[in-house]
Amino acid sequence: MPGFNYISKPTLSIRAIHSILIINFVQYSIALNIGLGKHNIYLGPEYNIILDPIKGDPVDVYEKYNWGLNFGYRYYSNELFKKMKLFGQFNFSIYQLKYKSHSLGNPIAENQKDAIVENTASIGLNYNMYKSFNIFLGAGFGSYDGFFLILESFTPSIYVGVDYRF
Repeated sequence: MPGFNYISKPTLSIRAIHSILIINFVQYSIALNIGLGKHNIYLGPEYNIILDPIKGDPVDVYEKYNWGLNFGYRYYSNELFKKMKLFGQFNFSIYQLKYKSHSLGNPIAENQKDAIVENTASIGLNYNMYKSFNIFLGAGFGSYDGFFLILESFTPSIYVGVDYRF
């Protein structure tokens, strides 16, 4: 059954400053989803707001806003409680990170671009509020490396969203 979903996802860093986790960036995604039984596939644009550098030299100046592509797969369990299901999800985000880097000793800034492939695995809860309207939330972990769940840069992830199905 086709539908649309909206996801808001702050992504956290495990880097701690005075025992407080830092939110690196926030992602917003609207996706077209297609569900077949317990399976759901989704694809759509993603808007990223970079709040703190996610990689590279901390003195680099990052462009705060960028667009990307979000896609993923979700598998639903049987109902746990009335109208509530558990799900597992694999999510991928691909976007371009633009920043200005400074060479050591050189006062000239150089424009840089990096393609980021973020991938996460998570579990969550889906609550069916009305016949076609769902709300969901989940938590998981991932990384920024190109291959699935290579954990050079471990990133806990939480998200909340709404889902409408035709």
